[in-house]
Amino acid sequence: MFNSCIKLHDLPDAVLMIILKKLQNSQVLYSFMGVNKRLDRIVNDSIFTRNLTLTTSFNDLNQLTDSIRNRFCHEILPDIQHKIEWINVESS
Repeated sequence: MFNSCIKLHDLPDAVLMIILKKLQNSQVLYSFMGVNKRLDRIVNDSIFTRNLTLTTSFNDLNQLTDSIRNRFCHEILPDIQHKIEWINVESS
């Protein structure tokens, strides 16, 4: 048996979509938007931009930190605002 190392950029778009659909849309947008053109194209799909939920359980620490909130408000939401059909924001 030989060692095989497959990197994220080696996977076909369809496989990436299957993997990313397992995550919260807000996490996908925050983690992959702006990484490269290919990931931008994938995460800008309506699957990830149509319904968006921002809650305090965003990360492992159960915190929607100021830096995460700021990135959404100043970078992510302006780019996808015309695609959002529903947004749920949990107040803290």
